[in-house]
Amino acid sequence: MHKLDTPGSYSEVETLVDLIHELRFDFVDFQLYRGFPSRGSDFLLHLKLKCQRYGLPIGFVAPEGGFLGSASTPQGDVIGVPLPAEELRTTIAGAKNAVDVAVLMGAPLIRIFGGGVPEQSEDRDQLWQIVVSSFQEVADYAASKGVSVGLHNHAPAVPPTGDDILYLLEAVDRQNFTF
Repeated sequence: MHKLDTPGSYSEVETLVDLIHELRFDFVDFQLYRGFPSRGSDFLLHLKLKCQRYGLPIGFVAPEGGFLGSASTPQGDVIGVPLPAEELRTTIAGAKNAVDVAVLMGAPLIRIFGGGVPEQSEDRDQLWQIVVSSFQEVADYAASKGVSVGLHNHAPAVPPTGDDILYLLEAVDRQNFTF
């Protein structure tokens, strides 16, 4: 592996970039909660330059989590539950931070989990509204920075169905919100 001028110790994410380069992949995606020793601008710019030297565009950066919690019923069914208010604000702030990282690193997109709300969930319509308004807030912030928000079909509660995805795309109703 080639170690480019690395500040400090060599990180897992740098090893990933080396591997992607050696495998001759076309681009790299980053999950900010995996392998990043720092989100400081010095490290992020170092990583961006490493990708540029390898000719690897950065496809997206991803924050952790989604805008919905989950719980199990006594019968073992998974249901959607609202995140505590502070946790929801932290998750939204993390998504906005991912937008800022995307701008710094030249990524056109952030990717956020957007699961479905199970039928058995209490106040299902209210849960959907929390998810929709959270995506709208992040998409509005991202639009002001020229970044798109991609809906990832992964579960915060349960994986979304095709109908769930279509619902979210229509309900969020932002030009920079995509699947």
